[in-house]
Amino acid sequence: MVLTTRMQLTVRNSPVLWGPQPEGESWLADYQENGFHVFKSQNSKKYSETQIDSIYNKKRSGQILESDNQTTRSQFNIHNDYPETLSGFVTKEIYNNAKIILGSEPVIYQSHINFKKKSTGGAFAWHSDFCYWNSHDGMQEPRAISVVIPLHNHNSTNGGLSILKGSHRYYYPHTLTTQQSWEMNNVRHDSLEKHKESGLADDASLTFFSSDKITNLDMISGDYAIMDANAWHSSSDNNSHQDRFTLFLVLTSENTKFDSSLLHYRPDFISCRQQIPLSKFL
Repeated sequence: MVLTTRMQLTVRNSPVLWGPQPEGESWLADYQENGFHVFKSQNSKKYSETQIDSIYNKKRSGQILESDNQTTRSQFNIHNDYPETLSGFVTKEIYNNAKIILGSEPVIYQSHINFKKKSTGGAFAWHSDFCYWNSHDGMQEPRAISVVIPLHNHNSTNGGLSILKGSHRYYYPHTLTTQQSWEMNNVRHDSLEKHKESGLADDASLTFFSSDKITNLDMISGDYAIMDANAWHSSSDNNSHQDRFTLFLVLTSENTKFDSSLLHYRPDFISCRQQIPLSKFL
């Protein structure tokens, strides 16, 4: 169904929770309603600053730069290049919660660290990840989640994550196509000049939601959040004197549907099709 307002949004018909809901998991109602849930102080710190600095400083494939073409913005492929580091963050609780949402065994689709260095880390404009996974990779339904793990405290001054409550139930208009030429820097999500062509949510789509639906995720190291694949999210520049690094672990179900006829032209570290089970990192 397409909503007719000042813009056109398409209502999502696919589930948010893909499996049976066990008793005693009260967070599931919040997740289903809002498209995300924050788990407070559940994940103990199991890494060193030296480990993360090494990832930041080492030049590898899967590195995304800021618009200055010098500063590291993101490093992808953590599960392949730094499996021991990733294992330090994957807990049994994360595994179990992912399995409940996805309804079957969770597998890794993407992993990356976003580096927002103090005073220089750039913003990420409002977008839905599923918009890209559907258009570029042929993911047919948003049966996927992002596990968001802060490596530093997140707040409004250092570029913490913001999510639009309830946005996971709507698809915004865009003109991305699978055949469109794709470049690594497209995943910077910072091209504001042509929103629809770059897959970003435009201002007209955002006005469908009241401003009180914007939630800033103030998290400390040890917290983590799970976010629906279609939740619209953004983050501001890091204008503070503190670094703000975040690990994103993107998971699909082993049964998530893809259009096999589409050419898989994005590199494997952007959209992994190897069906690597999350349980491997427990």
